[in-house]
Amino acid sequence: MPGKEFIEGHTVRLIHGGEEYFNTLLELIESAKTELHLQVYILDYDDTGAVVIDALRESAKRGVKVYLVADGFGSMNLGSEFKNEMRKYNIHFRFFSPLPFPGIFQAGRRLHHKVCVADSKRALVSGINIADKYRGSENEPAWLDYGLLVNGSVCEEITTVCERIFSRRFYQKQSGVFKKLKLSSAGEAGMKVRISINDWFRRMNEISAGYKKELKNAQRKLSL
Repeated sequence: MPGKEFIEGHTVRLIHGGEEYFNTLLELIESAKTELHLQVYILDYDDTGAVVIDALRESAKRGVKVYLVADGFGSMNLGSEFKNEMRKYNIHFRFFSPLPFPGIFQAGRRLHHKVCVADSKRALVSGINIADKYRGSENEPAWLDYGLLVNGSVCEEITTVCERIFSRRFYQKQSGVFKKLKLSSAGEAGMKVRISINDWFRRMNEISAGYKKELKNAQRKLSL
């Protein structure tokens, strides 16, 4: 289970949806030197999706190990040939919980991550999928949502979560990395950060519990 304690020593920047978000995402992809994880619920192969995929392909050409996961329901329009295309680009790709047959719709377990992490050092976490409507245009406003760009040791924890999603190792014992992160960050300046995860399949409701705690403890003002 992810670390429960806040880890010091981070820089955190609020990222607005639309062009700001996608410019930040592309910059993060292009900055990766050794390893990149991108996980998303909806990935459309429209103009916006093509730009992001091209950036992933260029990173893979530079020798970066690129891991891409898209939800099998939210991104089912990619089709079965998409995996072969990613293999051609040397991008490690898989659908999360793919649908068993075309046209068969099931709730099941879904991947709602919208996460990109580069080199276990910088991460972009948001509620923004990859498609034209989330980027917006001159005629249509972008989907209203936000992200956080985080720089610091908690990104190692985020990478571990992404690795387990990609490798389907949901129940593996922790290696002690989260404890080490907490100890190594003691006394550092910067913002305190921790990650929270919701996963109904494993009875993890950390995000929901966090909302309830803030609602209960609010004294004067609460913004949602």
